[in-house]
Amino acid sequence: MTINSSTPAGKDVTLVLLYCGIRTGNFGMGSHARYLMDYFSSCSGYDLILLRVDSKDIGSIDHRFEGNVEIIEIPQPENQIFFTDDDSFIQKVYAKRISEIVFPILRGRKHLVFLCNSVVHYELAAELKRSLSGHLVYVHHNFTWKACLKTSYDYFATQWQRRNFKLHPAAFRGTVYQANLANLSDFVITVTYQAERFFVDVLNIPAAKIMTIYNGLPSSTRSERTRRAELRKKYGFGQTEKIILFCGRIADEKGVDYLIRAFKLLLPKVPNARLLVIGGGKIQESLSLAAPFWSSVIFTGKLSQQCINEMYAIADVGVMPSTQEQCSISSIEMRYHRLPVVVSSVEGLDEMFEADFDALKLPVHYDENQLIFFSDEELCERLFKILEDEALASQLATNAYLKATDMFTSERMCAAYDKVFRSFFVGHEVVNQ
Repeated sequence: MTINSSTPAGKDVTLVLLYCGIRTGNFGMGSHARYLMDYFSSCSGYDLILLRVDSKDIGSIDHRFEGNVEIIEIPQPENQIFFTDDDSFIQKVYAKRISEIVFPILRGRKHLVFLCNSVVHYELAAELKRSLSGHLVYVHHNFTWKACLKTSYDYFATQWQRRNFKLHPAAFRGTVYQANLANLSDFVITVTYQAERFFVDVLNIPAAKIMTIYNGLPSSTRSERTRRAELRKKYGFGQTEKIILFCGRIADEKGVDYLIRAFKLLLPKVPNARLLVIGGGKIQESLSLAAPFWSSVIFTGKLSQQCINEMYAIADVGVMPSTQEQCSISSIEMRYHRLPVVVSSVEGLDEMFEADFDALKLPVHYDENQLIFFSDEELCERLFKILEDEALASQLATNAYLKATDMFTSERMCAAYDKVFRSFFVGHEVVNQ
């Protein structure tokens, strides 16, 4: 264990960002955390500490400084335990042990604020808040019940109020856990107003301690579309091919199966279409579904952000057929890279996009059990419409970009977070956006 005893000069707020080495960096939360770190590491009045747990990159505890960021990195134990959304005895003991390691480093720090980006850190957040008397801010990125039960918010709210836990015990346990974290927190930040309303109206979280702050990208983000021909040649794509792009985890809730089936319907109409699927996950299952058109479907696995940006540049249309989504980072990236998109009309995406203005929307349908499904034919039709109508594609992309530079900037996001953090100590009033 290496502990660095030197610390930066004391500032107004000591911001501790809880970061899971296994989970956080692999999803949109990783990008969200990086933008916060970029901002607050150079923000006047802040000491920024990254508490990285469950790390597979090191063999012993490491305390170091990288520029203006103080890093406390703790390896994943030999028994391979890691933080989950489970209130088991093992999770409580693990959280207490991490808290004991961190306590002597953080003891005495001025104006501690713990920023929790995931419900999996509930036990750790509770221990840190109790032992160090800091303030806790929970940023809510998704509802765990949506991964278990693909239904509408209204239907789930009704079942919740009836306490119909038998409907899906895991979905209800996860919701109880998230409600507990929200109640424990001094402030809750949601990334959509829809989620904020659910917390207040359904989970009975006091409205006074919750607000919505949209995710965002740096306003300086620039598209590589001027290099489109060069990049297509670099990656082996023909200049006249029609490229449909998906970027995200290959998981059930991301709707990749719908996309592949819709793409197979599209191919007879657009024989030069190619489907580009970026991201890790259930690649083998999706690859099997692509039969027999494997030569037209490309799975890249995980890519660097620079490579993803170049893929945005060569694509003709982006698509997000998710069955659940909040303030999607990938969808914001597509905006900044001037890519026309088809998005499903689920919660966050429905809030972020306006039909026929900055996206074409895929209607949501419900079966007899109130479970979400999409029409392959409707998705195919929307993809075809963008690919065949250059004027429409250009207008959607332009509107999406202009809306992004107004509503979805990391500068706007971080300035709002700054107000929340400082309000604990200097009497700033927090006003919803």
